[in-house]
Amino acid sequence: MPGWDRFLPAGQNRVPEPMAPDDAWLHAPSLPGHPQPREDRYHDTAPDQPELVGNLDINPYSDAVTEGAHRGAEEPPVKWLTGAEVDSWLSVVRLFSWLPWSIDQQLRRDSNLGMVEYQVMARLSQSPERTLRMSSLADLANASLSRLSHLIKRLEERGLVRREPDPADGRFTHAILTDKGFQALAEAAPGHVAHVRSLVIDVLSPEQLRRLGLAADRIVSRIDTSEINY
Repeated sequence: MPGWDRFLPAGQNRVPEPMAPDDAWLHAPSLPGHPQPREDRYHDTAPDQPELVGNLDINPYSDAVTEGAHRGAEEPPVKWLTGAEVDSWLSVVRLFSWLPWSIDQQLRRDSNLGMVEYQVMARLSQSPERTLRMSSLADLANASLSRLSHLIKRLEERGLVRREPDPADGRFTHAILTDKGFQALAEAAPGHVAHVRSLVIDVLSPEQLRRLGLAADRIVSRIDTSEINY
């Protein structure tokens, strides 16, 4: 599963990566005739996070009753989800939401680094001379170069990263991991790896982990990133 090794500084044992979508959109409006997935799937929330509870009798994923009122006749019919598919999909949504959140919380608490900051620094640590063009790091920030620039600026202000013009082409900028940044990464890695292991690696068999990686790669391959301005 490419990408998870960027969480670690070069030369350390590697573990098998990813960003959390806001799950607020799951608070569905009340639409007549919509069944909802079972209520007990919404009680496992993290501290200080919103909780979906109460009378959940609406399912915006699996009801076709109001389809005709909302879709034109020329549009193809929606292939609504079955109850089992809804349950599985919402489990994936919770994973997307809480796993990165938990990883980010651990890194911030123990190392004063966010998850994406850690990923960027780890990618730099594995690059020749700990140096990469900014454009090569943009995929880790899951956003434009302008957003990445703000992240790098924060690291630069702490002396963890510095920027220099690319000597081969002045149109590009290099991000360089400093010695202080490498030391901060090395100190953060043991706690981070232990947390990843406790959440993911140790709760799955080797075969389950292999299948999870394959499924994740297959899903990621279908995501269109063309609108991100690298």
